[in-house]
Amino acid sequence: MHCVPSSSVILGISEEHDAGVSVVVDGVVVFACNEERFTRKKIQGGFPTLALREAVSFLRSRDLLSAVQYIAVASTVHVPYTRGLWERRPTFLQACIAWLSFFGFQRLFLGTLAGITALRKVHEACFLSWRLRRIKRELIEAGIPDRPLIALDHHSCHASSAYRTSGLERCMAITLDAAGDGYCSRVFLCENGVMKPLHEVPFLHSIANYYLMTTLALGFKDGQEGKVTGLAAHGDPRNRALDFLRQRIAYLPGKLCFRNRGSSLFAEVPLLEKAFHGLSREDVAAAMQMHLEETVIAYIRDCVATFGGHDLPLALAGGVFANVRLNQRIAEAIARPLFVHPHMGDGGLATGAALLRSMHVDPVSKPSELGDVFLGPSIDEDAVPILAKKLGFRCEKSDAIAEDIAALLGEGKIVARVEGRMEYGPRALGHRSILCAASDTAVCERLNGKLRRSDFMPFAPAVLADDAHHYFHFTDAVRVPMRFMTITCDATDRCKKECPAIVHIDGTARPQLVDTASNPDFEEILKAYNARTGIPVLVNTSFNMHEEPIVATIEEAFDVFARAELDALAIGSYVISSL
Repeated sequence: MHCVPSSSVILGISEEHDAGVSVVVDGVVVFACNEERFTRKKIQGGFPTLALREAVSFLRSRDLLSAVQYIAVASTVHVPYTRGLWERRPTFLQACIAWLSFFGFQRLFLGTLAGITALRKVHEACFLSWRLRRIKRELIEAGIPDRPLIALDHHSCHASSAYRTSGLERCMAITLDAAGDGYCSRVFLCENGVMKPLHEVPFLHSIANYYLMTTLALGFKDGQEGKVTGLAAHGDPRNRALDFLRQRIAYLPGKLCFRNRGSSLFAEVPLLEKAFHGLSREDVAAAMQMHLEETVIAYIRDCVATFGGHDLPLALAGGVFANVRLNQRIAEAIARPLFVHPHMGDGGLATGAALLRSMHVDPVSKPSELGDVFLGPSIDEDAVPILAKKLGFRCEKSDAIAEDIAALLGEGKIVARVEGRMEYGPRALGHRSILCAASDTAVCERLNGKLRRSDFMPFAPAVLADDAHHYFHFTDAVRVPMRFMTITCDATDRCKKECPAIVHIDGTARPQLVDTASNPDFEEILKAYNARTGIPVLVNTSFNMHEEPIVATIEEAFDVFARAELDALAIGSYVISSL
């Protein structure tokens, strides 16, 4: 079905890490994807050449290319990103910041709002116009019409991504991440389609940076903060690491301010390694997770109290809110409707930029609720049997694909599934997923081995929305985040007994609520499986090998299926297996 050409077609672009492209038509996101899916390099930064190619193809297929009215670029201050940015070989800029940190000068330039404002003005005056001209050339070469192009504030883009996809007419939007355009957090009052800025925190005082530095100090890589979250449940937070972290990065109650008393950026890593010496990784991770939860909840409580948001729902975005355990603690501590943008990290900036520009074009437009995140390119199902034959796999057309997948799962098989348009965001929600029974922990152990994943990381469940209350403790306030796997909740006793494979060691799980409105095909699989087993829950993990992006194409699906030696692969209405 083609979109009707509109006077308000906005293209969003982000060159930050996890670069991406988004298309917004009349305030509604109709296409979004990220560069990593096509370069096959996780959190790929830089100009999103391949993602833009997919966006151009989408626009042409909907007769929308000539209707593009504006191009919105996320972030006014751009520092070229390369993987390993925070690791042992610093850039010249990082080396300068580290040198300044030993003398305390960084607090003047990076730790005050006046210093951030001055540095932003200098950077934008020197580099922004050149950057926008470069981006315009890239866009025209890709086939995008020559249209007005504007760069927008990083945290305003984050906030817009949350507010404008929440469906909430009035809310408080809070962003929190490592850094963006000089800040680590901004707070907005959102109502009647307008975002009013209320508060900001300079990025030197970012709690997210300490979570990253702790991740590196524990031997993980940039981008693996989720491993610290998973590992934290295995440790005891009450140790000297917690005291050290509280001293180095603190929240000042009632002042809406974090305070970094340590060094800057990667210069802190060796100091953390020394402080953590002799402690287990599990206990350090637990301490960092507890400290994050304590400080962020205190900050949000103060934001609510200070700006009169006692009756306002919260819309959250920024990399900190990728921490699903933190999101659960926020929901428990601050009882109110909660929305977390499904692509909460920098991967969502292109969408936020396009939505923010759309808001400027049509100031009276209202936010629309994001029904699903199947916003990426679609598969060519007709090519499946041809490719299967070429690669030497058995391929059978199914007239009842949901029943056939459920039958395989009921036999204890591991089934990979590719269907329709690719998910936008870091979670596989049924269109690029690997499925197996949640009742057998041995199956998950086998799956970890096949995908070469860390055995301490939990698997997430998909559950029929109507049956979710039997398996998880939650309120309606978090029902929307649960549709997108952006929050954990406590498992019930029944869940622990029937579905032990998806219950983490701390008794929580990160469920996906599946219903007809958001995911009818996936719902049919769960219903068919429930009819066979009496259990409306399945393990749903992303279709990728460890440290690789989720598959985007049928070719990649065949490749991972073969390398992981999975039992079956369902693409559209085809079931593929080894000969």
